[in-house]
Amino acid sequence: MPNHSGDFVYLKTTASVLYRDTQYSIAEYGDIQQAAMIMEGARALGMVANSFTLLWVDSDKPHCVRAQTLKDEDLARGHKLNGLAGRVCSQFDEKE
Repeated sequence: MPNHSGDFVYLKTTASVLYRDTQYSIAEYGDIQQAAMIMEGARALGMVANSFTLLWVDSDKPHCVRAQTLKDEDLARGHKLNGLAGRVCSQFDEKE
């Protein structure tokens, strides 16, 4: 949810807010790529994009919460992966 501060927060429900479990989820679901794309889109629209935080909420009671702000190098890696994915997809378009 963007606001004028340029800080973006993505709410995610999860079975566990333990650090190792959230790190696994970030890798498994490509969250750094999604974050990079959101930040890039915001900047393309002329919005300030300062940070991206994943807000994890445990699906079961007591609904524990963990906030993880992605580092700039994580977002840069996501941006590179998005570029790679685009190049791979464009190869399929060329073959048709």
